[in-house]
Amino acid sequence: MGLIATGTLLVAGVANMPADSGMLGNLFIFFIGAIIALQLVPGLMLFGAMAKGVYNALRKEKEL
Repeated sequence: MGLIATGTLLVAGVANMPADSGMLGNLFIFFIGAIIALQLVPGLMLFGAMAKGVYNALRKEKEL
């Protein structure tokens, strides 16, 4: 959860919108930040599965 919140705040902080852009512009940036941050979770899960597969393949080669 902390990673998601940090990613959202990072994306929202990068988009320096003018002060008169209104609430709709800020909500749009927050929405885009939330989408990017939420995609970190499945990405990290896939990366972990890939690393586990590579480790298991290397371990099997050593046993032979």
